[in-house]
Amino acid sequence: MGNSRGYKSTQEAHDDVLLTNIAVGYKNEQFIADMVFPKLPMVSKQSNRYKVFGMEDFRQWDDKIAANGAVNEIQYGESEDAYFCDGHGLSRPISKQEKSNSDDETQLEVNATRLTTSLVLLNKEIDAANRAMNPASYASGLSTTLGTTTLDTIFGKKWTDPTSDPVKQVDKAKEYIHINSGIRPNVLVVSEKGFTALKNHPMFMELIKYSQTGIVTKELLKAALGVNDIYVGAALRTTQPFGATPPGKPEALNYIWGNGAALIHVTDTPDPLSPTFGYTFEWDFAGEKVARRVRKWEDVRSEATYVETKYYYDQKVVCNIAGFLMADAI
Repeated sequence: MGNSRGYKSTQEAHDDVLLTNIAVGYKNEQFIADMVFPKLPMVSKQSNRYKVFGMEDFRQWDDKIAANGAVNEIQYGESEDAYFCDGHGLSRPISKQEKSNSDDETQLEVNATRLTTSLVLLNKEIDAANRAMNPASYASGLSTTLGTTTLDTIFGKKWTDPTSDPVKQVDKAKEYIHINSGIRPNVLVVSEKGFTALKNHPMFMELIKYSQTGIVTKELLKAALGVNDIYVGAALRTTQPFGATPPGKPEALNYIWGNGAALIHVTDTPDPLSPTFGYTFEWDFAGEKVARRVRKWEDVRSEATYVETKYYYDQKVVCNIAGFLMADAI
């Protein structure tokens, strides 16, 4: 119906190198998805299999050499799973009116690129939080809900309870991870709300009572909890549909990373053979070593310019014994 007059409604779309470079370089400092799920080198296939980390390094075998010099052969079981890089993309039209009233049309396209990229990455952040803060992502016995005693009485109080003991809770979680995997966790993942609860906890306030600054810093918390880093998810989202709230009116926002706390092991050297809680697989769908690409085209009828960001990825928990989840920490 749209082409009933015999002409195309849009010009042929093409990859825009400048806008693609902007999309590739775009970062939102509030997003931590790529820290929790570090990116592997881009993959050339949209779907493939990868090794799942197991317990082979801890199994004892009879290594006595026989009188004839023969040695026993180990049985090395390998497990696999598969990734699939779903496509994610959004476009933003720039109307003829916007272009006419702008002193710099290129800047409109740059802004559209940043907006579409940011919104695609917002969904990626939500996906990462849904995976990392989900008890189903952890092996049996490696998650609990604070405020209950289903796993251990140490976890019986939330951080908002002044009589709770976050240090003991983190130490106990470390013990559970190590005894189940031989892996030592090195990162605590919390939302900004969870981080604030830790900073204001009487236990840590007592530690800085006589310090010069009198402020509980991230460095102090890292040292007290015995982790290399604390990833603070500051990103927010609204669950209201578009148009539900009039422009200029405030909308209720919620922290994407919720109320939980995840203690995980994150590798410093992302590699398929390096154990870590999770990885991000990015598909090089254009074969040019670029994960995110931006296309641009003109709509003939409306005379609008469309800017579109595309991104193919999959965030996978590849080692569910390399972490411990404390749900509802606050």
